[in-house]
Amino acid sequence: MTPELQSVLDRLEEVERHNRRLRGLTVFALLLSLAVLGFGLGTRVFPAPASSAPAPRTPGVVEGTRFLLRDEHGVVRGGMEVEPGGAVKLALGNQDGHMGAVVLLAQPTGLVQIQLRSPTGIVRAALNGGIEPSLALTSDDGISSAALLTKTGAAGQLFLSDRSGTLRRGP
Repeated sequence: MTPELQSVLDRLEEVERHNRRLRGLTVFALLLSLAVLGFGLGTRVFPAPASSAPAPRTPGVVEGTRFLLRDEHGVVRGGMEVEPGGAVKLALGNQDGHMGAVVLLAQPTGLVQIQLRSPTGIVRAALNGGIEPSLALTSDDGISSAALLTKTGAAGQLFLSDRSGTLRRGP
């Protein structure tokens, strides 16, 4: 084979190799274009379901319906929650036999209540706010108690019960 013929064959082989690369690149570009076109048409024919826009967030605000307070051992020592009926409850402490608790409760009906509970869970004092506010105090054994009640359009009432459990109406 002559050197001129070899040179022509080498150049022909190089042109064919270049042609194969261009053909592969053309097929890839065509497939990519079809995929983008298909995606664009798909989003117009089948739009994504509209989601409700999230409420604007205020920096530094934490939101939720229930929060728990735990000590360093993981024991729940309090919490705050909004119950399904709309009542809001805040509890600090727990009735584990060692620690008392205070419970604040605000109901959608307008009743607001503060309870002081003994370590065993007995309500020792309760302040009820609402249409007819009241105050109740109870001993830990539940026998001795005092209650101050208000009535709309009537005089307030004081009730006392002694250790024997006898209920006495105050003056």
